[in-house]
Amino acid sequence: MLFRRALAASLCVVALSCRSEAPTPRVQVAAEAAAIDATTVEIVFTHELDAARFDPSALSISAPFERNSEPLAIGEARVEGATLRLTTAPQKGGALYAVALGALAFVGLDEIDAPSQVNFTGYGRTTVVVTLETDGFFVPAGVDALVTVDLATSEYSPALQRVAMVEDPAGTFTATFSARIEPERLHAVRAVTSEGAEAAQLTTFSVKSDDPVLVGLVPLLDPLPEFDAPVDPTPGDGRAPVRLVFDDRPARALSRPSVRLSLDPQGAFDAGSTRIEPLALVAGETRVYEKIIEVAVDPNRTLDGTRADTFPYVAFLVEDGEDVPQRGTTFVMPEERPQVIVIPIGNPAMVPVTFRVDAGDAFVTPDGATRERYAGEGIFLTGELPSAEDGLGRLAADAFTGGERATLEMRERPDAPGVFERTIFLPKNRPYGWKVVRCPAGRGCAELNRHVVSSGRAFPTVMKNLVTINEDAAQLDQVQLVDPANLDRVPTAGGQTADYSNARVSQDGTESESPAIMFKQEAPDLVVTVGEAPVVTPIYVVGTWRDVNIPDTPAEIIATGGTLELTPFDYDDGTQGRAPIVRDLELPLDPPPAMLQPGEPTFAPTDGRRDGVAANLLDGALAARYNETALYVSVAAATPGVDRFVVVSFDEPTTMRAAHWSKSGRVAASARQVFLAMEGDGDFASWFSWTATPQNDAQLTTGTASGHQDVLEGTIDPVAAGVGAFGDRVWIAVLTYATNDGGELAMQSPSGNRDLDVDAAEFVEIPLDSIR
Repeated sequence: MLFRRALAASLCVVALSCRSEAPTPRVQVAAEAAAIDATTVEIVFTHELDAARFDPSALSISAPFERNSEPLAIGEARVEGATLRLTTAPQKGGALYAVALGALAFVGLDEIDAPSQVNFTGYGRTTVVVTLETDGFFVPAGVDALVTVDLATSEYSPALQRVAMVEDPAGTFTATFSARIEPERLHAVRAVTSEGAEAAQLTTFSVKSDDPVLVGLVPLLDPLPEFDAPVDPTPGDGRAPVRLVFDDRPARALSRPSVRLSLDPQGAFDAGSTRIEPLALVAGETRVYEKIIEVAVDPNRTLDGTRADTFPYVAFLVEDGEDVPQRGTTFVMPEERPQVIVIPIGNPAMVPVTFRVDAGDAFVTPDGATRERYAGEGIFLTGELPSAEDGLGRLAADAFTGGERATLEMRERPDAPGVFERTIFLPKNRPYGWKVVRCPAGRGCAELNRHVVSSGRAFPTVMKNLVTINEDAAQLDQVQLVDPANLDRVPTAGGQTADYSNARVSQDGTESESPAIMFKQEAPDLVVTVGEAPVVTPIYVVGTWRDVNIPDTPAEIIATGGTLELTPFDYDDGTQGRAPIVRDLELPLDPPPAMLQPGEPTFAPTDGRRDGVAANLLDGALAARYNETALYVSVAAATPGVDRFVVVSFDEPTTMRAAHWSKSGRVAASARQVFLAMEGDGDFASWFSWTATPQNDAQLTTGTASGHQDVLEGTIDPVAAGVGAFGDRVWIAVLTYATNDGGELAMQSPSGNRDLDVDAAEFVEIPLDSIR
């Protein structure tokens, strides 16, 4: 019994095993299609086709993504092993075609899993034109393009192929070749000179249709100098001219530029660097200044020299009397060859960004009686500016600290009162957040911020919007922004306007909506995105300031020395707000200078103080200003034992004559020359003109002169003095002699050659427009 059961179980297992045996698996077949030429397509399978069982009538080709397309006719279909070769009607280059394969048979395979459709891109070629424009660059003798296209077949080549570029009369190099249309393929091209040097940056392109492809290359050639070197007027004299050019176009930062030089008037090295020369505008340019100097040949001087006899020559900017060594150059003169040196004002490795706001109508007090800012305040940038510098190379970085750097003070445009701008240089390719604040002019916000605290960042005077409802304007459409310059036309939620001309700013945020009340509200951080090119922001409108409802002014907060808790006054804290209004003004990038009438500014030549409107010259030894009717000059007063003179020539002083007031030596003179004189043993000061004999120099009664409180100053009108009208420049020397008759020359500015004579080279030549 047990044996029979066991046998039955064994038979059952065998039977079950037979019934569950797996079927023969289906064979996976893959295929890939490609156009060989405009009328041939090859489809390659992973298994050999059975030509005897192949039915070409089951094949068809369509272009599913082409508008109004017809099926692509198939002329012949031929099986060659695992390849199916189709002859087609002319294909459209770059078009996507779908081949319906029908039922295919493969040698030795009965159960298959094969595709019913395979795609290919239509074959076509088109023209590629590569150009390299050399305008503004040194033109090489020859240029070749290197491109990832096989010039014989038009197919992609992983190795760069060389093709000669042809130069036209305008200096543009061109290479023309054909490339296969392959929309997904990325090609590359660059250019080299015939000597193998880089001529253009690597540039990528695609060939997507039968339209010609135009590829413009970015030159890597040496640029032509924008400014020419000067001509040596006296070759062979051991000196050569150097043209120093200060390019202020990117930064627009200069107002009274001069250059400090480590050369004496004869062009020899001067370790004291005491010589300062005014810069003149380059003819036909704006914000480009220059000075041509004579430099002595000295082959011992090198750019890396470390001793007094090997130091290079040095030149750097002086802006409005302030030395700016960050904007300068070192150079040498190993042989008598003229040079031109261009010194950019601004950092060429960074991007100039001009920030702009309109604060002219911003409410400073709740009733609007004070607008824009309090007297003595400036408008300052603050923001996420971690590596910023100004055009003069001074640190202008900020980390949303509230405008604590004086270098972040903005300037009011002379042609748009109330609009403030500041250009600083920022690293490329990133966004920056920013706002503006009000702080003591010339000082920044550091001191004010120390006296104000809050639950978050204080910024007690940060810009705010004005709104109609004390609700978050970013969340509620009914909240309207108020333009403080157009209070009589404030938009309302119903699309109408309301008159807010008599509105005041709420002091606690509790009032209801009314044309009699406005609310301050947070403005989101403004964002400027910096790429590679200079940026100018929109003009954002400042509606009011955070401190508008604080009883004390910023100056009073500083003066009391206490600490102000800002939180109780900051009723809009926590609102997101809405982006500020943008003032739509078409303003030129570079504001025109403020137009002065003849006689402006006026001078105070007898108050014993150097006039603040005067430009500092000769390292501070002289201050001067010209207002088209008079020339103002100021120097240190004479001290006991010496007499001081400011000699002013209205023509170039080319004739040597005996010194004035019977002093020893000679002084260069012209037919139109006057001098301001002061006795050190007393306070006598007056203007004089030259006469035939120094003992009888004629005292003038037309100019104003004063010598007291350590200042000798005066004004002179040459027409009233009888010497004729101003030209376009004057020549000035500041001279100090021993007080007695025959007294020797003790000091002079500019510095001289240490003899007893003052020749023409020892005067400073001042273009009058540089001190206008």
